[in-house]
Amino acid sequence: MNRSLILSGLVCLFLGTVGCSNAAELVKAHEDYEKSVCACKDVACTLAAANALMDATKKFADKKLTPSDGEVKQMAESATKAAACAMKVGMSGIPAMPAMPAH
Repeated sequence: MNRSLILSGLVCLFLGTVGCSNAAELVKAHEDYEKSVCACKDVACTLAAANALMDATKKFADKKLTPSDGEVKQMAESATKAAACAMKVGMSGIPAMPAMPAH
């Protein structure tokens, strides 16, 4: 679980340094990432989805472009939803707490 959260954080940090004047491809990559992570059933899948997003965004790393406010909002929403899905996947592997005895 911690690996997926750390990787999600790194992806968000990386995305903060990447800009695009016409970020349609970058927005789509984030939306695809969200869909992929939210379809995952295990942590390995979430890590693979994060790696795929990082690979997809590498082509923008050398460009000095700026996303619009709307594009930033769309990417942030996708990242937030993906992080929530990754958290659910990570938490699903943790056993439930035993019930407390009644006093």
